[in-house]
Amino acid sequence: MKTIILFFCLGLLTLKGFSQEFIISPETNKILIKEVIAFDSIKADDLYLISKEWFVKTYVSSKDVIQLDDKESQKIIGKGDKHIHSTVYGYWDIIMAYTISISIKDY
Repeated sequence: MKTIILFFCLGLLTLKGFSQEFIISPETNKILIKEVIAFDSIKADDLYLISKEWFVKTYVSSKDVIQLDDKESQKIIGKGDKHIHSTVYGYWDIIMAYTISISIKDY
């Protein structure tokens, strides 16, 4: 009986993981995740440096990832990909290509 309850709970957990809804960009027909974050206590120049540091710490070679680095307009665009494979609900293997765009402005 405990085994049945355990498998039922695990089944519910996996369904929750597949129930995400995404916004699809009408221009590119790709998933779009966009967020605006306001920082009142940090200047734009400091946020730019923090963003550059994040690229360096996150990727093996930030020079290969960063496609645009414009300090004057304080914009950084990076492109990368992630190889994902799983055996949940059968075997599947995909490469997820993505673009990260960071724009910083003083208000």
